[in-house]
Amino acid sequence: MAQQYQPAYYQPPVKQGNGFGVTALVLGIIAIVASIIPILGIAAFILGPLAVIFGIVGLTRAHKPKGTSITGLVLGILSIIIAATVTSVFFGAMSTAMEEGTSEVSQEGAAPPAEAEAMTVDAATLLADFEGNEAAADAKYSGQVLEVAGSVSKVDTEFLDDTKYVVRIDDGAEFSFTTVNCNDVPTDQAAAAVPDTDITIRGIFEDGGDLGIELRDCVVL
Repeated sequence: MAQQYQPAYYQPPVKQGNGFGVTALVLGIIAIVASIIPILGIAAFILGPLAVIFGIVGLTRAHKPKGTSITGLVLGILSIIIAATVTSVFFGAMSTAMEEGTSEVSQEGAAPPAEAEAMTVDAATLLADFEGNEAAADAKYSGQVLEVAGSVSKVDTEFLDDTKYVVRIDDGAEFSFTTVNCNDVPTDQAAAAVPDTDITIRGIFEDGGDLGIELRDCVVL
């Protein structure tokens, strides 16, 4: 009786995975998720480069699948770029908000012209101070709230904003070439100012020179 042989079956070799590629993929996924979240995005600056490193090492492995390595490498690079953008925008917005908050606190803490202690001076004295020694006058009046008494020379619109009014006052002399220019005067008060009549205006000193004295945030008293 002839001996019967069982046919031999070919078993293909088991395909091995790429451990470095899988690690790169996992790190890349975590990094890309973290990168879009402010603060947590800082973790992407660590995980992203690690994903890139493992991805590159996985690509150098011979006879290993490359798909996971490439995906992890790409995700790692993208996570770094996204994290840098999100972090920059986030901290920029925080810085702007803090500056605005500081500015508001400073403005709230400053006394408005109507409430701050004022230095009383007449237009003739103020104009004479700047005509005699502008440096000394700047030092004397810089940042001061002034109550200036004088004669209305002219009521005009401001140069850069024709919706705001400036009341110009002088010493009442017939030939006055410079004036105290009171800016930001409320419309109703500017409308009530009559040329060649006496007036007292309160405002914050801003600048002085050959073209006149500039006060801002002015009100008629």
